[in-house]
Amino acid sequence: MNEYFTISPMWEEVRFNHDDCGDRKLRLYVKRTPKGWTYHCHNCGWSGRRRYMHLSPEEVSRLATARQDSPPEPVYDTVQLPTDAGENIPEFAYAWLKKYSLTDKEICELGCKWSESLQRLILPVYNNGQLVYWQGRGFTPGKPKYINPRVKRGSVLVKDLNHADSKLILVEDIISAKIVARLCNSAALLGSYLGTDATKQISALKPSRVGVWLDPDKHQEAHGIAMKLALSTHSGVVRPIFSSHDPKEHSNGEIKKILVDNGFLEW
Repeated sequence: MNEYFTISPMWEEVRFNHDDCGDRKLRLYVKRTPKGWTYHCHNCGWSGRRRYMHLSPEEVSRLATARQDSPPEPVYDTVQLPTDAGENIPEFAYAWLKKYSLTDKEICELGCKWSESLQRLILPVYNNGQLVYWQGRGFTPGKPKYINPRVKRGSVLVKDLNHADSKLILVEDIISAKIVARLCNSAALLGSYLGTDATKQISALKPSRVGVWLDPDKHQEAHGIAMKLALSTHSGVVRPIFSSHDPKEHSNGEIKKILVDNGFLEW
């Protein structure tokens, strides 16, 4: 965490790119507190706190300067899966998928793979049969939950459109999108940020109603995305949806009740 230090007043929040997950939109928030530093990445969810108040201002300044002087990692134009990504998924990673009640058919549809070198479950994203992105879900304590390829991805929207109804639910992650898609068309933002390209993709679908269902700690972001869509797309009603857990952590019955209560389904 030292690499993210900066000299700032108490309680001031500063933002950085989170290099470990491929973020390029300054979504790692770092705040100085009387006990040290707290941090949270709004792209991959990595968060925690560190006690480094023993550092002198000179040491903090040196660490910050060292980070600014380091050359940025290159960002590539094409996407490739990790070279060792294969079908042999370890039992613990498979168990993680199954704990969200995913069926074997749904896991197959997701195209999940395992990279031994990265020690991550790879969730690929395809557009018209072409690989456009992937996420790597890790299971090692202290490491970022997700990493992404360093590519110019624009705004990748992972759509799951299997229902004739034109209603659409936006969620953060691929697993949540797959589970919500059992009941309603869905799309994963791969985070809590809505880019211009993704906005255009949503507008092109001309949904009659859009729900923005992010994780429980993203109320402000959900409101912001809903407002942006309401002002800039051809969507009908747009509204945020709030629940006590991530969408993927709810049962089918709970998801149905939440969607019914918010006007997206009928009993």
